[in-house]
Amino acid sequence: MKILLLLYGDVVVKGIKCTKKIQIKKKPYYNLKEIESTIRQYDYMIFLDDNWDYSKCVETINKSIELMGKYGQLIYEESDVNGKKVWQYKEGRVKYDIYRSITRGNRIFKGLSKKDMKQSNGIDYEEFVEKKFKNNRFRMVPSIINVKKFLLDDFSLRKNAHMEDVYGEVLEGRGFRVGRMNVIMSKVRDEGILYDNRDGENMTIVSGFLKLPIKRPPKKDTPAQVYDYIEKARATLMIPQKMVLYLTGETVDVVRKIREEAGLMGKTRILEVKLEEWLYMYGEMDRVRENVRKNESPYDIGEYICAVNSRYGFVGDAIRRNYFGTDYFAWVDFSAGHIVDIPRDMRITYSQHEKVRIGWIARHNREGFVYNHYCLGGGIFVGHKEIMMELVRIHDEKFRELMDMGYNINDDKLLFTIMERYPYMFDLYFSGYGGLYRKL
Repeated sequence: MKILLLLYGDVVVKGIKCTKKIQIKKKPYYNLKEIESTIRQYDYMIFLDDNWDYSKCVETINKSIELMGKYGQLIYEESDVNGKKVWQYKEGRVKYDIYRSITRGNRIFKGLSKKDMKQSNGIDYEEFVEKKFKNNRFRMVPSIINVKKFLLDDFSLRKNAHMEDVYGEVLEGRGFRVGRMNVIMSKVRDEGILYDNRDGENMTIVSGFLKLPIKRPPKKDTPAQVYDYIEKARATLMIPQKMVLYLTGETVDVVRKIREEAGLMGKTRILEVKLEEWLYMYGEMDRVRENVRKNESPYDIGEYICAVNSRYGFVGDAIRRNYFGTDYFAWVDFSAGHIVDIPRDMRITYSQHEKVRIGWIARHNREGFVYNHYCLGGGIFVGHKEIMMELVRIHDEKFRELMDMGYNINDDKLLFTIMERYPYMFDLYFSGYGGLYRKL
């Protein structure tokens, strides 16, 4: 029996029996495909990372192979006892009902009843609050893994909680079973900062504005909803960080003037774009228009729905070009200032690489939710370039999935359905729209 001991980071551990030991330097989104040919030579792989102290459970780890039995993976679960229990979550993921999700709490569909908006989609949102999900899928955490059951033909797995969960979903569908084993181990460190953006210099902000040949009616006839886009864009344009802007021609000169007056043109790249090339789903607009006939105004304008969702194309393009060579990217709506408080000179300094930081439009206290609007604040979000590109990919996939079902909805609600399906992707905070930037 051949055992590979894979150590991720500066793991210090002695006495674990193995055929071969490999130590990998920690780096964001490390792809295990780099050592696939090596992994395939072994029957079992023991994976340990340097966030834990394993000194009190070495013998238990050595014996864990004898307890694998029916499992594809045994996760070493932090405990005050060694090897006394091998167990498996009975709770599985709730079968996701996208229709119940897009109707719950959603007032954009015509004729939707209060019963529709209150129907359960089976999700316990307190799990999202606590960041504890009932999950019995594969994860690349301290564990022993059956190599033959773990390696898919098209194996490619990057070290990231969300991407591991996606891979685990595929394994789960093929009967891969995950068990848990109690071992005495203690947490010695968290992931920490691998790429630093604490001064905001390792950040590119992306924004854009597509002038549509139609007039978008306000959601409500109030000063907060009736506004001049350019005037309200000043708050975004005054953010003193590197910025890439995607603009239709009539907007370019005025935006350049604002950034010049602020002394920020050295940190600015403006791309003049054409509507027919950059409006999301431009070539399939007839399908979108048909779908949004179900929606209340102003969500019944296909071009408006697609203009809002064009942000992901802008973000993806900005990351691929990476004009300023940064590791982090943020999207900030061009005219976010009409409702979001963006303090002058406040920089975006997010430095975690694992997740997308985004606001949940809700309020929560010790007693539970004060309110929950079942949407995310898609006008402002930030993350490492790798996880942002994953969001770009998934957004397009889920937009098209919903479109094929006959629906196109506002982006904030679409993002919420993505969060429900891929909870490991997001670093959430509670906020109303006004606080989205300050709490970022």
